[in-house]
Amino acid sequence: MDFGLIRDGLKSLPQLAAHQASATTDLRSIYVVKGHSEALNPEREIVVGDRGVGKSFWASVLQNSASKTAIAPYFANYDLKNCEASIGFTETLGTDNYPSARVLKAFVDSNEDASSIWRAVIIHNVSRGLLPLGWNEMNWQNKANWISNNPEIEENILKNVNAKAKNDNRTHLVIFDALDRLAKDWKSIRILTRSLLEVVLDMRSFSNINCKIFIRPDMFLDKNIWNIRDGSKLKQNHVSLMWKPYDLYGYLWHWLLHEPSTKYKFASIVKEHLKIDITVTTGESIIDVPESLSENVHNQMLVFNLFAGSYMGSDKRRGTTYTWIPNHLADAKNNVSVRSFIVAIREAAKSTPPNSTLIINPTSIKKGVQLASQTRIEQLQEDYVWINDLLTPLAGLKSPSERNDFLDRWKKENTLNNLISQNDKDEDYLLPIEIDGLNKNNINDASYLLLIKALENINVILNRSDGRIDMPDLFRVGAGLLKRGGVRPI
Repeated sequence: MDFGLIRDGLKSLPQLAAHQASATTDLRSIYVVKGHSEALNPEREIVVGDRGVGKSFWASVLQNSASKTAIAPYFANYDLKNCEASIGFTETLGTDNYPSARVLKAFVDSNEDASSIWRAVIIHNVSRGLLPLGWNEMNWQNKANWISNNPEIEENILKNVNAKAKNDNRTHLVIFDALDRLAKDWKSIRILTRSLLEVVLDMRSFSNINCKIFIRPDMFLDKNIWNIRDGSKLKQNHVSLMWKPYDLYGYLWHWLLHEPSTKYKFASIVKEHLKIDITVTTGESIIDVPESLSENVHNQMLVFNLFAGSYMGSDKRRGTTYTWIPNHLADAKNNVSVRSFIVAIREAAKSTPPNSTLIINPTSIKKGVQLASQTRIEQLQEDYVWINDLLTPLAGLKSPSERNDFLDRWKKENTLNNLISQNDKDEDYLLPIEIDGLNKNNINDASYLLLIKALENINVILNRSDGRIDMPDLFRVGAGLLKRGGVRPI
């Protein structure tokens, strides 16, 4: 059977670059993962996820009317069609919906109560027809001052907005994303995030006005950020965005069914080998991947074995191709980002020779994992500018290694001093949240243990039961650590 069309389709898998919450979403890229349903529930305020799992993607879907309408039938319990969403903060500049990070920083530096500016953002987004006279001509500082000076009027406005929304059977949802971009120092980020969490707690009083915060794991785990009264009520109600292996392959089938050059070919393969009918439509409508293919591991394995063969070697001792890929792309918590999966599959398709009897072969799959590892570290660098300064000294170590092997490498390179020096020279160099407040005069041996914690909190390393530290292949390969029988480092 000629699989050339399918291989070309895999080569054209989307780049899935970092999404912005304010961006318009391509309907073809919307794959509805059932496990993500609670993240779209307007009443679940906190959504936790690392880079590449879909935080900003789902934020953009919720605030875009066409995207929201497309997914609404899959989440009927949430009545998304009658949910009006807007962005209360993200990294995009040039909007009147929320203040920029520079404005927020100036507000914090003036020692003002940061909760007033978040209240101003919420009332601005949900109360368009009920705003006080001259509101739109005010800058954000003056809007926050008005909130501070008129708490009773603000509350009455929100009561009226909520009553009208309830009467109209509608809800308002204000979305906050990219909180690590609130400022360029952890002190300001913590102040702004804490105050936002306090305001979100208060907004629970209004049944039809909801807030949703998308947050990184390291910030979610930071005790200083959660040092607020009743913070546990929010924290315990959080949702974690995760992709199970069958979700990843479900996305792969979804892509092939929405790519014009592959949709009919893929549907015919499934029909021929699994006797499963898929209704293929034209235009931009979403084509459903049947549950027998989106969640049935046995059926998924049958299809992928047609693509890549059954094993990574001559027999099962080298691993099955279906499980090998997600296993080698998982972080320390066994989570796989769809972005890393797509990078690996796309590169495998590009590296497989045209005359191969497989769509992607084992050698090319390994190349795909190598590229995915390198790409993942590059992506981490965008969120955690310090990551290479921690990983570079570890090159050549065996994984797993003793904890002291990590610490000795960092001490030899004066890594903590280097991090602090970088932070002193460059205001955009945000230190690991775990060492915020550390300076060159109070560094000791225990300080280096905080670097272990920093890598743990973003799932780059894990502690084994025997006390050694292991680094998953997703990061190990790109960082240049060695592992017996593992994928070779780049």
